[in-house]
Amino acid sequence: MLRILRMLVILVWVVIAGSAADEVVKHPDGSLKSRYPVDKHRLRHGTYIEYHPGGKKKVAAKAAYRSGSLNGVCQRFDLAGALIADETWVEGRLVFPRSIGFIDGMRQRIAAEAAGHVAKAPGSGNPRAPKPEDTAKALAKLRFYRFLCGVPWDVGIDPALTDCSQHGADFLAKLGRLEWNPTKPADMSDEAFTLAAKGCSQTNQCAGKTLVESIDAMMDDSDPQNIDRLLHRRKMLDPKMRITGFGEANQFVTMYAHDKTRPQAVEFSFISFPPPGYCPIDLITPTTAWHISFNPEHYDLIDAAVPMDIYTVDASLTRSARPLDLDFRHVGFDDFGIPGAVVVRPKDLKLVKGSLYEVVVSGLKPKPGHPASVSYIVSFY
Repeated sequence: MLRILRMLVILVWVVIAGSAADEVVKHPDGSLKSRYPVDKHRLRHGTYIEYHPGGKKKVAAKAAYRSGSLNGVCQRFDLAGALIADETWVEGRLVFPRSIGFIDGMRQRIAAEAAGHVAKAPGSGNPRAPKPEDTAKALAKLRFYRFLCGVPWDVGIDPALTDCSQHGADFLAKLGRLEWNPTKPADMSDEAFTLAAKGCSQTNQCAGKTLVESIDAMMDDSDPQNIDRLLHRRKMLDPKMRITGFGEANQFVTMYAHDKTRPQAVEFSFISFPPPGYCPIDLITPTTAWHISFNPEHYDLIDAAVPMDIYTVDASLTRSARPLDLDFRHVGFDDFGIPGAVVVRPKDLKLVKGSLYEVVVSGLKPKPGHPASVSYIVSFY
């Protein structure tokens, strides 16, 4: 089904007809910026091509329009010609923000770059810190989740935060349980406890998993103790996170999750998981909670009555008559990365590759210029 939809929109790119003339736009330096056909109403209609400035006709973007609306594949390229965006639009609606091929390619790139980053990063000096190869794999997973969800994914490893997290993991292993607000044991010095307490209070924690496995477990976050808030997941997707560190001791894992030092503002309307568009099926289970949080610059805080419905949709993107039944629903107002979240879980979800869903959230309190409802397509592959 997904391949058919992709083929159809590619055909739209190639065969749209009925244009009246070509419009030509120049860069300030006089070089060609874009050329595209328009219909009798002077609306873009057909293949749109945009070039980087400089006169060398290096393609910056390719897209397909119909009657003024994006309708088909839209791709963007950097100056070196590398593909940096590969979207699918249907009648002006962004349906798939990334193609399957683009996602899979980024997954490989992110893994390679994470390994390179860890290899070059200074060590924490803590002999009990996780092995570099495990750190690289865990960082790659974190970065990939963030990439899929549309937040800056270039999170780095910081040696001080690695040391902090490792002290936390060591303390959890000593206790034999998870603990975010520890009390000082009689046999621990004040200095050691200060390090351990920080390593507990400022980290995500997981037990019974390896470091690499724990990233998936904390992103799932759908056990009875966490599903109402999804605090681990939401902290991992915090747009302001720039650096982190990991600790591991006897299958107690910690990940520093309190960093908010990213200097530049991050533009987004909402952050959700599963994310809009294509999502690898290995990142979700039938019992994974679905959630959405909204940018407080765009929306006032949601209220408890906000509905979040999930519909099945067919290849033409026509939704089912009724939404899926839910076995969990909660609206939280805690500030874990972004204040507020709507959390739902479909009842008896059957995960099938190629399945299509539409998520609809309405009753929002938008600030001027933003919609009172949002909807997006999710498809697992």
